Amino acid sequence: MSPPLQALESVSAILLIPSLSAVLLAVLPGYWIAARLNVAASLITFLFALQLLGQRPAPGGYRFVDDLNIVFVVLATFVGFTTSAFSASYIAHELESGRLTRRYLRFYHAMYQTLMFAMKPGAGRQQYRPDVGCHRIGDANDRGDGRHLSHA
Repeated sequence: MSPPLQALESVSAILLIPSLSAVLLAVLPGYWIAARLNVAASLITFLFALQLLGQRPAPGGYRFVDDLNIVFVVLATFVGFTTSAFSASYIAHELESGRLTRRYLRFYHAMYQTLMFAMKPGAGRQQYRPDVGCHRIGDANDRGDGRHLSHA
């Protein structure tokens, strides 16, 4: 598999894993299996994000991942993984004390993965201006057609 294709698959996985996990976690009734799936989904997403450090996907369509996006995606997935691991024991305590019901626990895990999906700004989206297109963002004086607005 070519490196740009592998990087593109990493981007797809970074977006698909939290999405699919959120749906699955919304219906899983057991705490331990849901907590482990939450941690596993976060870890796998983080590992795919780490692959972006070695190879950036080629721009195309509405997708443009630059070096700064990669830093933020890796950071967000790392924080997501560590938080999911540390929250598992905390949530177990809340469940045992009766402050959290199993229904809300499913909601928590599903929303956790939904948040992990939403925190990937550079993985599948970029800044877009219809008058310029997807290839660059100009400055405030740039009309998008190569001409600049006059200040007079």
